[in-house]
Amino acid sequence: MWRFFNPNPLGRSVGDCAVRAVAAALGIDWEEAYTMLASNGYQMGDLPQANSVIAATLRKAGFYKAIVPDTCPDCYTAEMFCEDHPNGVYVLGFGSR
Repeated sequence: MWRFFNPNPLGRSVGDCAVRAVAAALGIDWEEAYTMLASNGYQMGDLPQANSVIAATLRKAGFYKAIVPDTCPDCYTAEMFCEDHPNGVYVLGFGSR
């Protein structure tokens, strides 16, 4: 089920997608998610919004990565994923593997 969620303290929704996604997935506020990503990015020598930093941050919190087979990359939609997985917490991404 989709619900509106924007924890950005100024209500912004541009440039901080990774922070908002981590905050939503972990049930934490925007500031804590930002700090986690920035700290992990610093330790990894990369930017907080880099796919590798986001993945490492979520892995540390107990998430794991699964990839949809590339047999038909445009056939399986986010809506279909939600129908197939009605329970749980998921972070869907479309970045590089």
